[in-house]
Amino acid sequence: MEQITKNDIIRLVSHRTGERPELTAKMVNETFTILRELMSTAESEIRISIRDFGSFIVKQTEGRKNMRNPRTNKTISVGPRRRTRFVPGKYLKDSFHHPFDE
Repeated sequence: MEQITKNDIIRLVSHRTGERPELTAKMVNETFTILRELMSTAESEIRISIRDFGSFIVKQTEGRKNMRNPRTNKTISVGPRRRTRFVPGKYLKDSFHHPFDE
């Protein structure tokens, strides 16, 4: 599996836009920082939609009682938590299709 890092993204954006890598790095880092802050500080559920790409969704899950710990077989309760997921947009989904799949 190929791994692409944030530095790879910065290099690609810098090359494509013709901007200096230092300026591109600042913009990319700030974009990710703002997304992280929006998702982590929202008091309720939040949906961040990026047109032609997808949506980041943060939802609050309810706590569950009477769960069983498989290691100890004891009954425990799990408190509420926040769950994050990404839903790809239409154009991103369409870009995954290969012509020979049809």
